[in-house]
Amino acid sequence: MKNSILIIAIAIYLYAPCSNQKTKQLNIAKITERGLIDCFKDTTKNGKKYYCESSAVIFYKNKITIASDKSFPQHAPLVSLNFKNNTLNKNKNTYFDNKELMSIKKIEDFTITPDKKYIFLTTGFDRLNKKSKKTIPYNNILYWPTDKPNNISVFYPSKVNNILSSVGLRSKISKALANKDFPEGPEYFKIEGIAAIPGNLLILGVREMGKRYDDFSYTIKLIAMPYKISNNKIELNGDLKVVYEFIPTTNDIKQPIGLSSIEYDSFNKRLYMLTSFENGESDEKIGAYLWTLSIENYKNKQNPTLVKKANQQALLFAHKAEGITVIDKYTVFVIHDDDRVLGRKNVTNPEIQFSRKANQAAYTIVKFIDI
Repeated sequence: MKNSILIIAIAIYLYAPCSNQKTKQLNIAKITERGLIDCFKDTTKNGKKYYCESSAVIFYKNKITIASDKSFPQHAPLVSLNFKNNTLNKNKNTYFDNKELMSIKKIEDFTITPDKKYIFLTTGFDRLNKKSKKTIPYNNILYWPTDKPNNISVFYPSKVNNILSSVGLRSKISKALANKDFPEGPEYFKIEGIAAIPGNLLILGVREMGKRYDDFSYTIKLIAMPYKISNNKIELNGDLKVVYEFIPTTNDIKQPIGLSSIEYDSFNKRLYMLTSFENGESDEKIGAYLWTLSIENYKNKQNPTLVKKANQQALLFAHKAEGITVIDKYTVFVIHDDDRVLGRKNVTNPEIQFSRKANQAAYTIVKFIDI
C-alpha cells in the first residue's frame, strides 16, 4: 500500500511541472526600455519639415531595421541599426537606396518567415485611382532573402502604366473582405499588418474598411494568403480568405481600436497583435495595446489575450504602436508611428505622455515575465 501511494505521489510530482509548462502562457510583461532613434538629420525642404513616421520593424542578423510610411530625405524610407545583447547602437545608421524600395509608397509592416530565410514588406493598399499612376506604388508586397538583401522581388507582380507592383492583389483582398454591407468587397480598406506563419501562409492584417478613406470603420481582421517557394521565387498559391476576426469587448479597452501590426513568434508559437487608437492630436490622445494569440486559438477563432502588467492592468503604450518584431522568447521590440504628434517638453507620466523630435522614431522594448 505504501509503495502504491509513493508511486502515485511521484507521478503527481513529475506530471505537475509538465502540465504547468504546457499550459503556461507568457502574457504578463513589462516595458524595460523607452527610447528614440534619429531616423535622419533634422531636415526642412522648401519650408516643409521631414517627419519620421516609423510604421514597421524587423529584427534579423543582429540588426533592427525600421521603415517609415513617409519619405526620408535622400534615401528610401528605411534605416538599419545594430542590435546586440539587447542593446541598440544608435551611433551608426545604415540606409537603403534600392530602386524597388525607393519607388514604393506608405510602408506599413515587415515580417520574417519562420525559418528566417525571407523578409516580406507590405504597403497599405489603401488607395488606387485608376486615372492616376501615382497611386500604384501604394499597392505593393516586396520580399527578399535575408542573406541577399539587394535581391528584392515584387510579390504577385503586374505592370500597369509601365509600373511594376502588386496592384493585382487589391481586387483579391477586397473580394476576401466581402460581407453583407459590401457584397462585392469594400472599395476602401487599409492593410497594416503582415505575418508569415508555418505552412507557407502570409497573414494580412486589416485595420480599416469602408466606402472611402473618410468613411470607414476600424476593424481587426486577418486574411490568409498561401504562397509557394521555388528557386528563390515566391508565388501566390491559392485564394485569399478572412480566417480570423476579433471584436474587442474587454473592460480594459475604453476606446475604438484598430489593428496596427501583427507578427509570428516562432519561440512561443503564437501571433502578436498591436492595436492602436487615435482620439486627437496630442500624446495623451493616442496609444496602443499588445495582444497574444496562440496558433491553436487562431485556428479555433478564439479571442486573443490582452497583455497585462504584473498588477493586472493593461500594458499601455503612450505612443501609437505600429510595428512589432520578436527578439527572443521573452523580448519584443515595438516601433511607434505618432504621425506629427511630438508630445511635450516635460514628461511626467511616460505611460501616457512622450517627447520626440520630427526626425525621430520612438521605440519600446517589452519583456515577458515567466511566472
